[in-house]
Amino acid sequence: MICLPNVKNNSYLPSQPEFKSYTEYYVEHREKGLKNEPILIFYQFKVRDIKEKVTVVPDGCIDILISCDERLPGAKVCGNVSKSKCINLIPNTTYFGIRIPYLYHIQKMDYTLKELHDQELPLIELISMDNTIVERIVKEDYFIKRIDIFNKTLRNILLDFHTSSPVEQAIHFLYSTRGNISMDQLANEIGYSTRYLRKQFETHIGISPKLFSKIIRFQCSLNMLLNNNHYTVNDVIYENGYYDQSHLINEFKDFGYITPYKLTGRR
Repeated sequence: MICLPNVKNNSYLPSQPEFKSYTEYYVEHREKGLKNEPILIFYQFKVRDIKEKVTVVPDGCIDILISCDERLPGAKVCGNVSKSKCINLIPNTTYFGIRIPYLYHIQKMDYTLKELHDQELPLIELISMDNTIVERIVKEDYFIKRIDIFNKTLRNILLDFHTSSPVEQAIHFLYSTRGNISMDQLANEIGYSTRYLRKQFETHIGISPKLFSKIIRFQCSLNMLLNNNHYTVNDVIYENGYYDQSHLINEFKDFGYITPYKLTGRR
């Protein structure tokens, strides 16, 4: 049996910057699970009254996004993306979302994570569930009460957490190292060949472990740049294992996102 390191999976806090900057308001609640479960991120925002496209970036998560307009209610599941992409949101509408790291499993789902990759699909097509639960969330006015409804109804039905498969063990190590680990070292840590590990990732998730590790590092870098004014770009380079500024900038560009300097306005 592989002995996983005693690390905090809840140190990984992926974000979607434009949910904050291109909306009327944005609120977020981070909820710790039991034992060493990753944090679930609940969030809510309201789209402005003009039609505006919002860009999402790779985060290594699945999101459940619920439109809380009683005239046009709906819930969809958004898979991880490999590059930033625009999503269409309904103007003047409030959205309630749950960001789910890959170490959680969505139970009773008719699609694999690989099939969900880069897709947005109606929740009702993926999971057999009581539709009145989404209706209750839509009709509720308060963010915290929407979270409470989800936790008391869908959470135990939909979500399970374990770290038994090679892919799950690898993700655990990637979280603990902020994605700053070579594929040879990662394979050695969990006791499998790099070829086997790559095949398992591509089969179950739809991307390679190397790309997944880059996504983790990208998100950790975003978190440092956006949430702490004391960090410089050089701090981000050092903390996240980039070779130099060019390496950092190129990785941001690979994901189709703006450069760190444009993002923060500082060096």
